[in-house]
Parts: sequence; C-alpha cells; structure tokens
Amino acid sequence: SSGINAEYGGPALAGQYPKFLEVLAPLLKENGDGRTMDNVLGAVARMIKTQPDAVNLSLVLPAFVQWLPLREDMEENVTVYSCLRYLLGAGALNTHLPALVPIFAAEL
Repeated sequence: SSGINAEYGGPALAGQYPKFLEVLAPLLKENGDGRTMDNVLGAVARMIKTQPDAVNLSLVLPAFVQWLPLREDMEENVTVYSCLRYLLGAGALNTHLPALVPIFAAEL
C-alpha cells in the first residue's frame, strides 16, 4: 500500500507523495467501494503523519475531511484519527472544524 510505503519509507519517499496522491485521488468517489476509500484515507493519513511538509495540506485536507467518517475498514480509524489529532494540535484543521465536529461526536 502507498501509505505503508510512505510510513516506512520516510523522507526518502516524500518526493513521491504527489504521485501517490494522484493515483489515490480517483479512488475517492461517490458510490465508491467503502473499504477502498477507507484505505485511501489511511494512506493519506500515514503520508501526513510521516512527512507533513511533503503533503500540500491546503489541497489534500478538504477532500480528506469530505470523505470522513470511515465506512467499512475500521482498522484505519486508529491511523486516521491519530492524524487528525496531530493536525488539530498543529492548527491545520481550524477551517475544517465545522465539518469535523459532527464526525468526532459520532465516533464518541
């Protein structure tokens, strides 16, 4: 998976993130396979947590937030919500809080 590669590849793969994201983006779509979409979100979360400066957050975060909450692969919850906590702490989600509050509330 792109996310696992990014997580363990660290800085050496950071330059490949735009290509990974180009491949993953079309998998996020209405009526898409829930498990696939959840895995894409998990992969993006791993990229953000591993090398946040290598991800254009202003482009990625709106789509990332749009497709939450996860649908089928709940194993990705740990990765995705860990990433969201990281981004909240960094102040990167402030503009997305109105969309995230109901998602967080539903997960409690």
